[in-house]
Amino acid sequence: HTTHRRTVGIATAVFMVVSNVFQIFVSEQTWIFISILQVISPIAFLVHMVVVHAYIPELTTNVQTITRWNGSFEAARSLAMIPFLLVVLALAKIWPKDVIGETGTL
Repeated sequence: HTTHRRTVGIATAVFMVVSNVFQIFVSEQTWIFISILQVISPIAFLVHMVVVHAYIPELTTNVQTITRWNGSFEAARSLAMIPFLLVVLALAKIWPKDVIGETGTL
């Protein structure tokens, strides 16, 4: 293993957060920059996940435990999306139409 795993993990995590913040400000003037971020972000996510998963074998050598942990982590990640989706749907229903327009866009 390389000694740079932690640095790469932190760098990719920071990049993904900053990239998502920039994507909030999509407009006619920024869409090219945002589309470039949309291409680069999945690559950063893949690198980040490789780094994260590289640490798992150091936690235990029991394959069944690793399998259970990976399944639990993936389930938790997937379930964490549900409250966020519900909040977005609720805001879309209650947000004034005259502010966001009939199509739901700013």
